[in-house]
Amino acid sequence: MLKPAKVYEKELNDKIAESMLDPKMKWWQGQYKEAAMTMDDSFWNNIQLVSVNKGNEVIGYFKAHIDRPENFINSIGIVNFIDKASMLFAMDIYKFFNYLVNVEKFPKLNWTVTIGNPVEKQYDKLCKKFGGRIVGTQRFEILIGNEYCDSKMYEWINDYHECTHCGHRVKQEQEVMCWECGLGEMIYHNPFRR
Repeated sequence: MLKPAKVYEKELNDKIAESMLDPKMKWWQGQYKEAAMTMDDSFWNNIQLVSVNKGNEVIGYFKAHIDRPENFINSIGIVNFIDKASMLFAMDIYKFFNYLVNVEKFPKLNWTVTIGNPVEKQYDKLCKKFGGRIVGTQRFEILIGNEYCDSKMYEWINDYHECTHCGHRVKQEQEVMCWECGLGEMIYHNPFRR
């Protein structure tokens, strides 16, 4: 379940400090390890959420940095503090992206992953499933453990086609007429036009 990170600031910082020396966390920590993070008081610059289990224990952290005044996400950070794969955490990833796209309605999401990070394959699948794209690779971009690593850049635009009759939405147009109701016309919505 997603909750505001500010409410769980102490517990989250305890998790971050405990994970500093864990070799699996090198992909998230990068070259400079931090023992604590400051939680913003608002969602103006950063959206910071935690994933908590039924016992109200923090199991993950989500951060999206907002590029103002363009009003789009220019970086995303996600970390899972538990060793085993968790369906709850996977669902919270989906809820996090859903929050950015459907609740906050950001027109564009940009993020990167260090090539070699185990989550890279999941990001590739996520991007393909939701109609995003891999923009490219930056070579020797990130220094982790005295080794320069490449990074992969992703982009997702919040554009869609919507039926004028029933409101059905699809990312890519299939036909001019709506396949859902058969009565309406599919109209393109560009999030950058006002």
